[in-house]
Amino acid sequence: MTFPRDLGKISLFLDTSIPVSQIIKGNDFRRRIDYLLSQFKWLGISSYSQLEYGNRVLDECEYLIKQLRRLGSFNRVHDWLINVLPPQRKNQRTITLSLLQRIYGGNDQECTERALRTLTRLMKLGTDYVRNCYTGKSVDEVRNGTQCYWVSRSLVQKEDGLHWVRPSCKKEIKRCNIDKFFQDNKVVFLSIVSAINGLNNPSQELINFKNIIALAQNDPTVLLDYENCKKLADAIIAVDSNGYNNFFSQNIAESQTLCQVVKQIFFYLPPNFEKGIEVYNQSKELSETIKL
Repeated sequence: MTFPRDLGKISLFLDTSIPVSQIIKGNDFRRRIDYLLSQFKWLGISSYSQLEYGNRVLDECEYLIKQLRRLGSFNRVHDWLINVLPPQRKNQRTITLSLLQRIYGGNDQECTERALRTLTRLMKLGTDYVRNCYTGKSVDEVRNGTQCYWVSRSLVQKEDGLHWVRPSCKKEIKRCNIDKFFQDNKVVFLSIVSAINGLNNPSQELINFKNIIALAQNDPTVLLDYENCKKLADAIIAVDSNGYNNFFSQNIAESQTLCQVVKQIFFYLPPNFEKGIEVYNQSKELSETIKL
């Protein structure tokens, strides 16, 4: 599906954090997301967000299914996540507990069976669910500037069910178009570096963008290695969104700067639902707050 240019001012591009929040977070997140999406006629997302969704959500769905089958108890899995997972796996604990929070009511056996059904359904829906997980609205366009190889191949059917396989792309075997995507959009990527250089205290992720772009400037094929590619994820998504006038994310530390580079209005979804949705203009100034 092709992006209609005349919808530029009424189109919205979604960052990975939006479908992830829609699926794993509470009603206050979903209510704000659904409201903002309903205000736009055309919605877009990057295929790279599908990949990130798989790494963040589907990978943890698979983990939970294994634990539910191994321990045979919803309550025991819940206790395992809280008391056994080591501190360095804090992100995993957060996502897995969030996935389980919507399973409640009934006895332990009923919760166990319901959790297995819900998680298995999410696995079957796969990465395309990022287009259809909203209320009354679907994403119109998935931009695929990088021609990501892994998105359509990471879910593998085995005897015991579907498995998410994390990317293992290497420079020696070209599988996608990330090197050409970088070369074609080199001016935008270098503008990102300039914007980062102008910040007093850039985040570590922005510094990573700068370092990887410096490597790719001399040899774009370094991005064919997933270890380099993944460090540029938000920048890749931002460049893929170029042409959209509005961008929606729960990540302000990087997205605000990226939106300034690609000249977009930035809609920020704060963790605190009382703050509604914050709207920043292209000068990074808070111009409006949408309270629901």
